[in-house]
Amino acid sequence: MRRAFSLVDILVSIAVMSVLIGILLPSVAHVREGARRVICQSNLKQIGLGITLYAEDHTSMIPPSAYGDSEDYFQRPTEMMQLHLGGGYVNNWEGLGWLMLNDHINAEGVFYCPSHTGHHAHEVYEDNWRNLGDEIIGNYNYRPVGDAERDLAKMDSRTVLVTDGLRTTSDYNHVTGNNVLNGDISVAWYNDEHGYLYSLLPETDEGFFGGRFGAAAVWQMLDEGGPQPGMFDGPNTPNGDPNPSRLGAPGELNSR
Repeated sequence: MRRAFSLVDILVSIAVMSVLIGILLPSVAHVREGARRVICQSNLKQIGLGITLYAEDHTSMIPPSAYGDSEDYFQRPTEMMQLHLGGGYVNNWEGLGWLMLNDHINAEGVFYCPSHTGHHAHEVYEDNWRNLGDEIIGNYNYRPVGDAERDLAKMDSRTVLVTDGLRTTSDYNHVTGNNVLNGDISVAWYNDEHGYLYSLLPETDEGFFGGRFGAAAVWQMLDEGGPQPGMFDGPNTPNGDPNPSRLGAPGELNSR
């Protein structure tokens, strides 16, 4: 006669399964984020190719920005994720959006990171892409540079041109760091697992960057691969921590 499962057997099985699920879920989540990060890197490589093609057609100049010569970006560079300025004009492109005009990039999905969990997902702007005339925002930040600094041939290879979103904390796509596109069109990973850069981002679109630092410090950190010595000394350190050394090592760039 076959013995039926007792209530104790069932409860033990459920407990074992719960433990196994608890062990496996973080690993699965880590693998999924790793895959999304690779897709994000691919997006930046395509954007880099688009910038190169654009520069070849425009005497080595990268796409312009309405904010490139504006001093406002030192505190609020939130507009630098814009791709189209709207206003009812079909060709009112902005920054990286100019790559769409002559098919240097022909798929708008390239401008959207699969890890994005903020307010600017691709589906939010699908109608705007089909009926150009309203504002369009992507998931990558374009570097605000003036006309005198747009020559790709003269650009320092360490200069970060494009990075995962910096508009707000919800636009920081990968939480522990971000992918960046350098001046030599290489793609690298900026490690921010200790939150130095993240701590400088505003929480809302109306917020300001990094207190006394400003957005210029954010771009400098990306260029240099981490905060400079003494940058976080004093009371205005990340997350209010008076001792930044306890936050761990600064970020670093790892080429892809």
